[in-house]
Amino acid sequence: MRLRVIAIVVLVGSAVAGCGGGTSGSASPATAPVASDTSAAAPSAGAAPPREWTAAACGELNRLTREDMDRLTTDSASDWLRFASGIQVIATAAEGSDLGRALTTMATAALTASERLADGDTLLAATSDFYDSVLEVDGFCKRAGAPLS
Repeated sequence: MRLRVIAIVVLVGSAVAGCGGGTSGSASPATAPVASDTSAAAPSAGAAPPREWTAAACGELNRLTREDMDRLTTDSASDWLRFASGIQVIATAAEGSDLGRALTTMATAALTASERLADGDTLLAATSDFYDSVLEVDGFCKRAGAPLS
C-alpha cells in the first residue's frame, strides 16, 4: 500500500510541476526524497492547488477510505493510524497551500481517533474531530469536481 501512495504522490507532484512551471532547487528526483520533490512544486502559501491536483488528492483519499478503511467503519486503532499516515503523505505534497493545511488537520484528527480508539473510546466518540475536518477538505474536493465519498 505504501508504494502505491508514494506512486500517487510522485504522479501528483509531476502534475503540480507541470501546472506550476517546474520545481525549484537543484536536487534530482532520483536522489531527493519524494516529499521534497512534491512540496517544492506545491503551490505557494495560501494558493489553491491546480484543479487536477486537488481532484487527484481527493481521489486518493476516496481510495484510502474505500479500500483501506472499509468506508471509515473500522474501529481498529492501527487502521486509523495507517490512514492518518496516508493522509499526511497527500498533505505533504500540498504543503503551504490551504488544501495542504486542511489535509494536515484531517491527518491529525485521524491520528487522534487512533489514540482515542486505543484508549477504549467508541468509534463515534473517537472520530468526532475527524468528521469535523472532513467538511473543509470536502469543500476543496467539491470545487475540483471530485467530492469525498
